[in-house]
Amino acid sequence: MHYVGNLPFPDLPPLDEEEVASLLYKLATGKAISFDLFFYMLLRDQSAITKLSKILKDFWSQDLNKIDSLNELFKARLVALNKFHPKTPKSDELRPIIIL
Repeated sequence: MHYVGNLPFPDLPPLDEEEVASLLYKLATGKAISFDLFFYMLLRDQSAITKLSKILKDFWSQDLNKIDSLNELFKARLVALNKFHPKTPKSDELRPIIIL
């Protein structure tokens, strides 16, 4: 199935800084740096988590549908990576990745 088009961002319930910090503590660590340049070592610094919680809470609270260039920021494709190439994979032998 292939979908082309724009979907509006949903209205999100408000989060406070403590809820965002709790989510940050639950993120996996020890992973490679990704396209967003977010490095897991940041999650080991309490002062960084406090600052990041405020930034993410403020971003979460915005009406993202009012940002003109938002669609340019969120262009990506979801691809199922075959972990056993060149063999034909079973459903549990695929790893979803995002290509920007």
